[in-house]
Amino acid sequence: SFPRVSAYFGPPDADNQAQRVDQPTPGGFYRMSLGPDDRGCERFQDFYQDNGSRQSNEVTTCDPDDLTRWDGQGFEGLILGYRPTGQLRTRQTLYLGVPHGRDHYYDDRGRERISVSWQHGQVHGAFRFKDINGRVRVEGVAHESEVRQIRAWKNGRKLSRTQALALYNQARQGWYADMFR
Repeated sequence: SFPRVSAYFGPPDADNQAQRVDQPTPGGFYRMSLGPDDRGCERFQDFYQDNGSRQSNEVTTCDPDDLTRWDGQGFEGLILGYRPTGQLRTRQTLYLGVPHGRDHYYDDRGRERISVSWQHGQVHGAFRFKDINGRVRVEGVAHESEVRQIRAWKNGRKLSRTQALALYNQARQGWYADMFR
């Protein structure tokens, strides 16, 4: 019968990547299986354990193992991520578990912090990153993950291309960490 809890996960922070746990954990979340869709794929939704509020919208996967792993390999469609307060945190589109479309990440004030275009898991198109204070930013265009154009600023001062590329790589690796607060 549906819905039913299919898995518990630890806190969804950047350090532990929401590892699966055997029981509810403070700061963690749980996945509710909602049953199959008309294609036979699985529908589910994630909820915060601390307050029961939604962590995601309803998501579909054609890989039933995704009901018990956080990094879904078969996730498809628009996925919305929410903060424990209910505020929108992320908006991304996935195809077979990889980014495909335009992703947006918002800070806790609802301002867009990161915007990236993807094609089959590769950065493809415009991208824009801002640090949490908005004082450092990098933007540009990539084609199949190769940066074609890039500009960056720090405290109002334009950076060199080399500095901009270093900042871009840093931003891709760690600037999203505060999104999981």
